[in-house]
Amino acid sequence: EKLNVTVNGYFYAFLRWQDPGNWLKIRVRANGAARVLKSVGGVETTVSVIATVPVPLGGTLRFAAQGSTIRVISGSTVAGTATDTTFLGAGNAGLGFVDARDEAGLPLGSLDTFECGAL
Repeated sequence: EKLNVTVNGYFYAFLRWQDPGNWLKIRVRANGAARVLKSVGGVETTVSVIATVPVPLGGTLRFAAQGSTIRVISGSTVAGTATDTTFLGAGNAGLGFVDARDEAGLPLGSLDTFECGAL
């Protein structure tokens, strides 16, 4: 239900994980800066920079990959889109936090109701 990370921390959503060296993901910093990234053969590149994604406390943040279109949706508003044709087939999905810590340096961050499925 809520995401709480420091400005230096971020979370990511893998949308089309093939293996550790081949994947498509969206990374969102606590300040809303977001980008779509991919790794092909272990080489990570930026697919698209999404200016700002409102990180809703108590709201819904969705990520969708359908065909070559990747969407970031905050509440009911599409916050950004990107296009990439590298991984068009199904892949695994997942979420994670990196450097999400409170002022005392303790791990911080929570997600409620994670859902994953076909569009």
